[in-house]
Amino acid sequence: MKKRLFTLALVIFMLAGLMIISASADDEPVTRNIKEINLSNGRVVITDDGYTQYVGIGTEEFESGHHTGSYVLTGTLNLSQTGLTSSAAKRVAVSISSESDKTFDITLKNATIDLTHHYYSSKNAYQVHDGLFQAESCSVRLSIEGVNSLTANTTSGSNTPGRPSFAAGAPIIRVKEGDLTLTGSGTLKLDNQDEIDRHDFSAGIQIHRGSMTVDMTGTLEIHVGLSTVDHIVCGEEDQPKRDLPGMDADDTTQGNLLIRSGSLILGGGTVAEGNLEKGAGIAAGRSLEITGGTISVASDRATVGAAAPQSIGDFGSVVIRGDGTSVSVENNYTSQLKTVYAKENMTIDGGAYLSVVAAGSKAYGIVVGETQAAAPYFTIGRSTINVAATSSCIETYCDLTVNNGAKLELVGNYGIYCRVDYNRNNAYPSYFENAVVDVHAANSGILYGVSNTGSKLEFGDGADITVSSLYEGQAARRGVYSAADMTIGGNSQIKIDGSFSNCGMGTENQVGLTIEDDAFVKVLNRHATADGISAGGEVAINCEELIASSQNTGTGRGAAASGIVITDMNYVPLNKDTYYDSTCMGERNLLYDAAGNDTTALMTGATSSPYLHVKRNSVTVAIVPADITVYVGGSGYVGAVDGDGELLGEDNGFPVPGFTISAEGLDDFDPAKAVLKYQNGGTSFTWNIVPYDYVGGASHGIYRFDPQPGSNTHVKISFFDESLDDYVSSDSFDIEGSLGKDLKMEVYGENILMEYVKLVYDDAAEYAVTSGNGTLKVRSTTGDEDYGSVVEHQDLIARGRPGVLADDVSFRLNDRDVMVAREGVRLLFDDIIEHNISGVSNTQLLINRADEVLGGSSDSRRYEAKYLDLVDTSNGNAWVAADGAVTVYWPLPAGTGWNTNFTLLRFDGLNRETSVGNVENLIATCNVTPIRVENTGTHIKFTVEKAGFAPFILVWDEYNTPITPIPEPDNSPVGLNTEDHVAYIIGYEDGTVRPGANITRAEVATIFFRLLTDETRESYWSQSSGFTDVASGAWYNNAVSTLTRAGILDGYEDGSFRPNASITRAEFTKIAVSFFKHAGGASSNPFNDVPDSAWYAEFVKAAAELGLIDGYEDGTFRPNAPITRAEACTIVNRTLGRAPDKDNLLPEHEMLTWPDNSRDAWYYAQIQEATNSHDYQWLGAIELWTAKLAERDWDALEKEWSNAYSAPGGEVAR
Repeated sequence: MKKRLFTLALVIFMLAGLMIISASADDEPVTRNIKEINLSNGRVVITDDGYTQYVGIGTEEFESGHHTGSYVLTGTLNLSQTGLTSSAAKRVAVSISSESDKTFDITLKNATIDLTHHYYSSKNAYQVHDGLFQAESCSVRLSIEGVNSLTANTTSGSNTPGRPSFAAGAPIIRVKEGDLTLTGSGTLKLDNQDEIDRHDFSAGIQIHRGSMTVDMTGTLEIHVGLSTVDHIVCGEEDQPKRDLPGMDADDTTQGNLLIRSGSLILGGGTVAEGNLEKGAGIAAGRSLEITGGTISVASDRATVGAAAPQSIGDFGSVVIRGDGTSVSVENNYTSQLKTVYAKENMTIDGGAYLSVVAAGSKAYGIVVGETQAAAPYFTIGRSTINVAATSSCIETYCDLTVNNGAKLELVGNYGIYCRVDYNRNNAYPSYFENAVVDVHAANSGILYGVSNTGSKLEFGDGADITVSSLYEGQAARRGVYSAADMTIGGNSQIKIDGSFSNCGMGTENQVGLTIEDDAFVKVLNRHATADGISAGGEVAINCEELIASSQNTGTGRGAAASGIVITDMNYVPLNKDTYYDSTCMGERNLLYDAAGNDTTALMTGATSSPYLHVKRNSVTVAIVPADITVYVGGSGYVGAVDGDGELLGEDNGFPVPGFTISAEGLDDFDPAKAVLKYQNGGTSFTWNIVPYDYVGGASHGIYRFDPQPGSNTHVKISFFDESLDDYVSSDSFDIEGSLGKDLKMEVYGENILMEYVKLVYDDAAEYAVTSGNGTLKVRSTTGDEDYGSVVEHQDLIARGRPGVLADDVSFRLNDRDVMVAREGVRLLFDDIIEHNISGVSNTQLLINRADEVLGGSSDSRRYEAKYLDLVDTSNGNAWVAADGAVTVYWPLPAGTGWNTNFTLLRFDGLNRETSVGNVENLIATCNVTPIRVENTGTHIKFTVEKAGFAPFILVWDEYNTPITPIPEPDNSPVGLNTEDHVAYIIGYEDGTVRPGANITRAEVATIFFRLLTDETRESYWSQSSGFTDVASGAWYNNAVSTLTRAGILDGYEDGSFRPNASITRAEFTKIAVSFFKHAGGASSNPFNDVPDSAWYAEFVKAAAELGLIDGYEDGTFRPNAPITRAEACTIVNRTLGRAPDKDNLLPEHEMLTWPDNSRDAWYYAQIQEATNSHDYQWLGAIELWTAKLAERDWDALEKEWSNAYSAPGGEVAR
């Protein structure tokens, strides 16, 4: 008997000529012309001309009439019979026919039809009934409303002298030569069950020479008797030739089943003995599409599929697609059965879910591709598929592609079994990418986990394959197998664990295996005589990591092949704790014997070791010269070379290079455990890696490479001047366009090739080393500079010589954490470099600016200008910084004495890295800070805070006339607490502070309200603002009311305050400026988008003059743009006179930090200032945080203020 194979799928048919019923204007039901028929009055016949209704089970006509609209069938029709001893009279409860291929609109509304037969005879009952609902030569749109039941059961009765051995009926719903469309939100239950041993042809729904569409939002529930019949069959021939679909080979409108939505429940029945070839859950002759809804098929012979006989063509496709689409099929048949089947193509994607249980003996889960078609395929995209089968979970005779986020969990003897179609000798490839496949053994070992017995097997990027077969005593064959080339690449993972009698992973004779890219492969074969990996051809390994083993107590090998080629990988000693358990343990690795001797010869041929563990040389070691700033001069590095690699001598002025070292891929890398080694033939050098610090031995991330004792070969460093396009031999340079010069530092690689340099780590592993480039910034000197000593007692400073008193102070290279030995530190005491493009000397420009600050010039005024900084003369004059304040001693100028009155000015922010053309502008615009000095009789003594060195000018009067004191600008805000650096904003519940977000007017009012002095808050306290939209109970009422009373806030012309509106930059600026007593009257307007006529113009100009705002690079202020939280905090901090510096805050573990406040952001310090209460001290113009303070409880404080300042009713208590 010829097998019928059915499968399940979902596709939206777009083929020309496809006749799925659509709601066209011509076919829509005419709701004004509806005929309601009560089924309790008898059977119904509907034709082109109208309808006829018959009474009971007889043929007496009850009613007839002409009707051309739609029909509603309601009520109950009972056609059941009892005591039958032979075939019952054939009958149809509802019969519909047409001579013009008409489409009928029928509604079942709370309708019940019962056609139950009770037999009291053992005589076979053929053709028990002709069905309950039959349509011929027409199509039907069947709408389901309410709860409807159609029953055609067959029973043997309780007093039967014998049971019939055969009963045959018809489908409950059958459409011949037409299409069926199901819609509606109701429930339709179809019962076609029996107690007879064989009950053939009694399907739930049968479509003959047509197609079917399910587009319900309700429920379709079908129960058939024995599972030799179908629940839903589409494209079938008339009975009794049940196995031959009634379709024309060239008519694609037939045999198509589309399920869009709703809930389908298909179940009931058991398989009768000897009936092996008939019955299915859902059978579509040509194609099956499921694009929505929930489908459950459960019976002894539950199958879902699409197929057509070979006699009329090789079509039969299944598509299951869409989020929310769920299909469950459970098959308990006792013999071979293909549970989900497509003869040609199958596609499962779009978020669909498919669950298949094939529990019978040798039952198949999903089978695709037994066709004569040219290019069959099975594509699994974004979906979840769970299959449990006693035979193959997935078996294909076609191209297989699993990708796009597919997740497969397979439990069976065969996980994925891609086979040759032996009738045609066709073989098809299999491809996996971005998919998870998990294969487990069922009740015995896995014969094949993932295999292709005819063509190649390829695992691409993101493939994650797990095969596990751990049943004791149940040896499997192969975990992953390919008869053709197997490629494992991309970012894929293959994990195999079990007892495999052939091999854990392998290929056929003379067939190769390639494992490459970022693949990870782990094969643990617990079989004593079989290999972990076995290839008929060459194995090429160049992947992230590979582990292969067989059981160490037997003769199995980790990997066996005609040749094993391992490229760019390290051989890793076996880590039993990480990779193996008690059945896979041992002391040997592929390339090392027990004594640790190299056994590289084992790489070729079949290896004798039970273990192979190799790991890509994924550790990337890079050494990069650290950027460093120096002044011209100082002792030179002995390893400095020119462009030809020749040493330059010790007077080159270049510093000892420091290096940063990174070892990406090496966990917990500690450079102290490493050395650099150069080996090229008979030439070898070794350098110790030591902290760059000469004090304390701490690394701080910068290291020196010192030759090992007995060697005098230093790491060669060359210095390249890109402006000259040439290597230089000294740090001296001609001042042309700049007071500084940038040189590229690089490890010289002509004589010592980097490819021969290795980093030896922990006296074991070796890693290749690459080098990068660093930048040497060289600041110029005049050539007539002096160097003052750094001492710990003032008595050590010589008369007439500059010096620095630095007791209990450390020095750091380039103001980093790298400590510098104080023995080499000196005070650079240099004249001013006069080079600029204006023609006026820089000294004169400094004098002019000093006179401007001091309020005019004087003929008797005298000046001495110097450039001061700290350098390490023992290391190329590297710039260093003290970690605290130092006292500078400036020798008294000639002609002055102990009674001379001096004024000292510092020109902040000027150093010798600027362009010559910008010097004049910098002098004119920089901040000039007066420094308090003491005349010791031999020196001018003054204190310089950390990083406070710059050009200075010393001023005195020749006749000792006191110089006019420098006026202190009146730029302090009134009414704000500028002493206590308390936090005034808090973050959000999600732990962020959102610097780029807008801030509301109410939030701004609250910030300034909190920052008022207690006296100001008490003086202006109010709880009544007068604004129409500020309620007395609002959380911001006290703030808005108090600041309004103080004249800081105002509202809009309509009497509103708009507390929840985002505040603009102009509005915020006006509030900040309102706290300054002398604000306003600024003459200059620095912004091109602030017209003088604008209401905010004076406030913006005043804010710019006070230094509260900067504007944007394009010269705009953007007054009407909403201000961000970061911008607002910056203006508040400037208003309060706060000056946070990101390098002088507390360590991050001691203060509140925020994931969205990056240290690299321009506003980092401003946000930290606004969110952390802290103690501080001033370092020149910036603040140094000294301690974290507890945050204020603003809610509690506001209640305290309210109780103290307010009386009942909200008036101010005085």
